[in-house]
Amino acid sequence: MGLRVEGASRTQPVAVRRLETGDLEVLFSPGLVEGIAAGDVIRLTDSRTGDFEIVSRGGNLSLKLFHPGAIGPVLDWVGPELERLAGRLDGKIDRAAVLTIPATTGFPAIEAVMKRAVAAHPGLTWFYGNVYDSEDRPLNWWRS
Repeated sequence: MGLRVEGASRTQPVAVRRLETGDLEVLFSPGLVEGIAAGDVIRLTDSRTGDFEIVSRGGNLSLKLFHPGAIGPVLDWVGPELERLAGRLDGKIDRAAVLTIPATTGFPAIEAVMKRAVAAHPGLTWFYGNVYDSEDRPLNWWRS
């Protein structure tokens, strides 16, 4: 299933499972599509363009990591740390990776790991894929 990449006229394939309602459960946090994570349930509003709306949240945070060198050494370091927080690797390419972590883990624990990761791997940048809107305002879905 291709979903629209926010602010662009292109789509990214996203692994989903069709529910009995016709809605789609996102199986893995996508790398380019913003605003969703694994476990979210979405509804296509335009199958031609890949536009969608969120029906319900699955309770997971999407973390996106970028490194100007190879992402492999970063994942070797950060992977075990995030696994301790119930995180998982959902996808990677040469210089980027997407991880999913339960929101119940808490932002402070995740951010402490990522602060150490940035210190250990100069050039590493990361951000949440489903925490802020396009204006950098918190979505606050995790509070409900």
